[in-house]
Amino acid sequence: VLHYRACLHALWGWAVLEEIIEVNVVTRIKVPKGERLAPEHLSESEVRALLDACRHGQENARRDFAAVLLLLDTGIRASELCGLTRDRWDMEASRIKVKGKGRKERYLALSPLTAKAVWDYEAKERPRSPYKELFLSKKATPLQPDALESMLARRSKQAKIRHVYPHMLRHTFACTFTRAGGPLHALQSLLGHSTPHQSLWYGQFAGREVEEAHREYSPVERLNLRIGREKRKK
Repeated sequence: VLHYRACLHALWGWAVLEEIIEVNVVTRIKVPKGERLAPEHLSESEVRALLDACRHGQENARRDFAAVLLLLDTGIRASELCGLTRDRWDMEASRIKVKGKGRKERYLALSPLTAKAVWDYEAKERPRSPYKELFLSKKATPLQPDALESMLARRSKQAKIRHVYPHMLRHTFACTFTRAGGPLHALQSLLGHSTPHQSLWYGQFAGREVEEAHREYSPVERLNLRIGREKRKK
């Protein structure tokens, strides 16, 4: 029974992280303490490898580079990136207006590098098209979420890293944000979560990383001291 409850708890926890549901309804079930499901995210070296693969690609290099930077910089969903229109990209203010779940809108600031990459794609590579979406396919039609997923799979293979999917970049943004000390209430707003439950998962994960870092770099542990009196040599 305990094993069943633990599996159920992990399953619902995964559903919260992947935003399939908003609240983990089995959090009140008491289960043995153990490892919680951690968000699957990329390391810094994997991020750099993925961006290099996009930048040096033979086709749609500027688009893919800008799209990956935008996902990493804001944590937006694949559907939000694909639905982003040119009029919602404010170049002067370096921000975007995102329409999320439930048609809720939020403004997200972009870093100078991301803003420059988006401008570079729009000015130099984006094909002329009657469509208002910012990111387009090779046929000058709006980029679809499944095409975005295929692009990331292809680029991650070229980068020789593990398989990357859009939501992994959302997890990477959230984990990096919390590790850097970003407040959870701000993370909830940035990710467009209607409740704090999903954002709290990232905070709990960051807390474990802090504990692990302390165990590894503890000043006391590095002294290699022994507890108890040592026997004096005669």
